[in-house]
Amino acid sequence: VEPTPVVDNSADMERAIQAERQRVTEIQTLCREFNVESDDFISTGNTVSEVREVIMGKIRRERQTVSVKMGESEQERFRAAAQDALLLSTGYDVEKPAEGAQQLRSYTMLEMAREIMAREGVSISRIADKDELVRAAVNSTSTFPLILSNLANKTLMRGYELAPTTFQLWAGKGSNRDFKEATRVMLSEMDDLLLVPEGGQFKDSKMEETSTAVKVLTFGRIFSLTRQAIINDDLGAFNDIAFKFGNSAKVKINQMVYGHLKDNTRLSDGKALFSEEHKNLQSAGAKLSVESLGAAVAQMRRQKHIKENRNLNVTPKYLIVPPELEVEAYQLTKSLVDPALNNATINPFNGRFQT
Repeated sequence: VEPTPVVDNSADMERAIQAERQRVTEIQTLCREFNVESDDFISTGNTVSEVREVIMGKIRRERQTVSVKMGESEQERFRAAAQDALLLSTGYDVEKPAEGAQQLRSYTMLEMAREIMAREGVSISRIADKDELVRAAVNSTSTFPLILSNLANKTLMRGYELAPTTFQLWAGKGSNRDFKEATRVMLSEMDDLLLVPEGGQFKDSKMEETSTAVKVLTFGRIFSLTRQAIINDDLGAFNDIAFKFGNSAKVKINQMVYGHLKDNTRLSDGKALFSEEHKNLQSAGAKLSVESLGAAVAQMRRQKHIKENRNLNVTPKYLIVPPELEVEAYQLTKSLVDPALNNATINPFNGRFQT
């Protein structure tokens, strides 16, 4: 009698066990994401694809019951909900989301485009291609481009506000009505008051003025959200680009403001900002020290007004230095004693400036 051959099925069993573990893990992950009970799916042997289809059907039915209250304008209410939904989906903390935004939050951009076209009466029954769908949403609706533009603007402003700049701490702001060159006028100080003897006459006082020309300039670049990004639902990349552009815009202003200091720009009087004529320039090579700061403070206090008959007595508040002198500036303005001396001589500039 020939012996019955023994077949080793251990490899097949191991593969089956691994496949079952993977099925259970994927189903549990999928159900947890959409807050659905997973036990029934696991025990009945449903595949991951079957479970996904059941969950998507449940979501579609829930969406059909989503209603945005209509008041003065249905389109405006839906647009507000869609805008907040996109902001929420990109991680923004919207304090009071528009009604319906939480339900719309789970929509992909393609699904949002379909919903918008349906609400605006655009026929989508014959549109099967995703690329064509995106093109139709952009070109045939007003809401889809608007909510994407709103998202870009919000993100740009966030990037602008969070930019690491310092010019706004000490520089003022102005405004022009248009792009034409405008003139800023500054009046001089008044003449000193004169003693009027009994029965005497008051003498006239004359004011002078100085002016400078200012003009609004335009700086910009273009970036876009591609159809591929919309199809891939890649709002993160779009969000990141918009944030960086906003950040770059404010950094550009920072560079331009400090450029006037660095380049020692010429003022309307034809003289350099820092010059012997303006009496605000120390000797070349003067090191940052209590002594040089004291001389600079004295120069600022003795700056003259337009008619040069009175000291302005300016009290300096900010100490602006290049990065190479940052540590030295902190040591000089935060030290209790003069850091240049080996004794307990008090540092008069301790805590006096913002650096």
